[in-house]
Formats: sequence, C-alpha cells, structure tokens
Amino acid sequence: MNDEERELRALRCRSEMALQSIIERYTPYVSAVISNIIGGSMVGSDVEEAAADVFFVLWENASRSAAGAPRPSCGRVMRRNLLKVYYKFKILSTPAGNFAP
Repeated sequence: MNDEERELRALRCRSEMALQSIIERYTPYVSAVISNIIGGSMVGSDVEEAAADVFFVLWENASRSAAGAPRPSCGRVMRRNLLKVYYKFKILSTPAGNFAP
C-alpha cells in the first residue's frame, strides 16, 4: 500500500490530517482541471472556491469513496459536480425553472 492509498484509507476514517494532506497534494491538480475545463470564465479566487467545494464533497463522501488513490476520487467528484460549479459561478445561464443548483 502506498502513501496515497493510506491517505484515502485514513480519510475514510475521518482523519482531518489525511484531508489536509490530500488538499496540499491535490490542490494544484484540482485547480488545473477546473481552470482547463472552465477556461477564462473564472478568476483565481473562484477557482480556489470551486476546488474547496471538491475537497468538501470528497470529505463528506469519504466513507463511500472507492479504494485506491485520492486522485481518481477527486476526478470523479469534479466530474459529478461540474454543472454545479458552472451554475454557481453563473458561467451558464440557468434553464428557466429546470435546474436548482
């Protein structure tokens, strides 16, 4: 078992130290993916907030995360929550009454 797998296992046990380690290790990755997908539509502080949302969801769902390294888990969280990020930062206009982020 490598360090990343140990971190994810500790995260599943609600270790705040593991969460902090994952945040420090994966913030550049998460921020880069968000920036690449959304492009120039967001300022740096918006990217940081969107990244924080990813880590919050990862923390909230840690007990249900798959075994393995945190990077794929972060990627799944980003993909699942991308539309919420778009609507939260008003990059897309909300369809008339059809979506409540």
